Amino acid sequence: MINKRLSKVGIFLLNMLSLLPLFILYRLADAFYVLIFYVFGYRRKVVKENLLNAFPEKTTTEICAIEKRFYKFLASLFIEVIKMKSISKKELSKRVKFKNVDLVEAYLKNNESVIFCSSHYGNYEWVCMAIGLNFSGEHYPIYKPLSSDAFDNWFLNMRGKFGNHMVAMRQTLRAIQASKNEATMFTFGSDQAPSKDESNYWTMFLNQESSIQLGVEKIAKKPIVLFFT
Repeated sequence: MINKRLSKVGIFLLNMLSLLPLFILYRLADAFYVLIFYVFGYRRKVVKENLLNAFPEKTTTEICAIEKRFYKFLASLFIEVIKMKSISKKELSKRVKFKNVDLVEAYLKNNESVIFCSSHYGNYEWVCMAIGLNFSGEHYPIYKPLSSDAFDNWFLNMRGKFGNHMVAMRQTLRAIQASKNEATMFTFGSDQAPSKDESNYWTMFLNQESSIQLGVEKIAKKPIVLFFT
């Protein structure tokens, strides 16, 4: 009961923050950066280790500069996610623009479906939200549900406000099968690490041995969908 009440209070505060204009929210992001980088040191050991592995040729000073830029980006991303609750179609369209839309539309107009392979680069949440505004097909982003039902529902409402149909990871094949007669777009976060049971393919990525998801390739090869990169 207490956790539910705290969740409701947290969601209420996030909704109120979302109403602030972005130029004010970005100032709050500067303060949030100080907290996560200098005060709490959020995952700094992991970030530093990954940077050292990825860029062995760079000096300590250069690594520190990249590390700080990453945390500033992370703070801004957190604020931009909150803004999703109140952002308008006009504001989102101004900040997210797609190139070569006609290439994708050619498949959709031919009643062929498309798979988008997304990555956690830039503001992937805004990009995913904006796909539903820029393409004619029905959009089904694949997501991993949060452990908190209250915050999971909050995210789902934000992510689906412009017509996106969110699909939990375990329901992916069922959703594809159910929409096989429609021109659809499915978006996968293809840079996420697979589970231990599905870690069957490993390769070097940023100078580190990494397991690669093969699920998108398997789905794309099925006759009910057309793969597009």
